[in-house]
Amino acid sequence: MFVPFFIFISSLFAYTLSTWKIAKINSAIATILFLIALSYSLITLRHPILSISSKFSPSILTLSRDDIYFSGSRKELRSPYLEVARVIHDSQCRNIGLAIGGDDWEYPLWVLLQKKGEIRIIHTKVANPSKNAKRDINEDQLCAVIATDEDYTGARNAQEEVQEDWVYQPISQKPFVAVYLKNNWVPSQK
Repeated sequence: MFVPFFIFISSLFAYTLSTWKIAKINSAIATILFLIALSYSLITLRHPILSISSKFSPSILTLSRDDIYFSGSRKELRSPYLEVARVIHDSQCRNIGLAIGGDDWEYPLWVLLQKKGEIRIIHTKVANPSKNAKRDINEDQLCAVIATDEDYTGARNAQEEVQEDWVYQPISQKPFVAVYLKNNWVPSQK
């Protein structure tokens, strides 16, 4: 909404500056605009390089990589995602399914899960044309499913009860995060 307005005003402003013959005014305006742009790029609200207040996010220069993922937005996912990673690592499962919504935050899950070794992750119950794509593993080879979609029914029977060969482990209700672990799964000895 503001982009067309900004483009129009910017071109009008640039034209006005170019027609002025006073170099000192042009230099002063250019310096002011440069300082505003510099301060905005260094002190953003989500991932600041320089932190101006403890109310906002701390500087990304002082945070660990994991903390940076959750510093700007989606802070409420930090604890559930760390707990999911712990549960998966404790189970020693390497074939994991994701039952997530279209707008759920997936990348931090991948990073946190990959820390303890190589794992294979696929999306479960895919309903779009990508369901025909070649996969490294099939859904029947999964030993865990991470669900952020409350409507996930992959490990449930027709009565909406968790099937006997799956164990349901709720992690968080707001936001919803749960793990389904295969009950009879035994880690392979490598």
